[in-house]
Amino acid sequence: MFLFALLTYFNCVTYICLFFFLPVPPIFTMSPMNQTIPKGQTASFSCSATGDPLPSIKWLKSQDSISNDLHFSVLQNGTLVINSVSEQDSGWFTCRATNDAGTVQRRAYLLVAGIKKIGYKGAPKYANQWAGFLHSFLMLSQIGIPSHNRMNTTQHKL
Repeated sequence: MFLFALLTYFNCVTYICLFFFLPVPPIFTMSPMNQTIPKGQTASFSCSATGDPLPSIKWLKSQDSISNDLHFSVLQNGTLVINSVSEQDSGWFTCRATNDAGTVQRRAYLLVAGIKKIGYKGAPKYANQWAGFLHSFLMLSQIGIPSHNRMNTTQHKL
């Protein structure tokens, strides 16, 4: 954007000043985190970014764009909500922040834990649920998903 201004100096000399407002690339203020959610529950990934102009937030599953429907909702604050998760929802989710100065993105993995009937007959209800979560955690560690989070990429326009 350019802002032109005419300035008069002592009423005899006129200067033309050109002001440049340089856009500021997006910077994440909140990033999505890896998570394990029980089948049928609601999952949510938080994501927000600053920059000038204010970046737009877009979500992707694998490489496919996510749009609002009964299953997926992207809130105004950038949070992705996934209702009634199933095993098909397991995978990588990418939050992409874009403005005139560039694009940044962060990924997080969602593992949907199917509660398996692991345990002994007559065991307390919660013991079998914990066994299911332990099974999901072990699956997560076997496929090499880092527990500390995601892969980050940054692109800036020059």
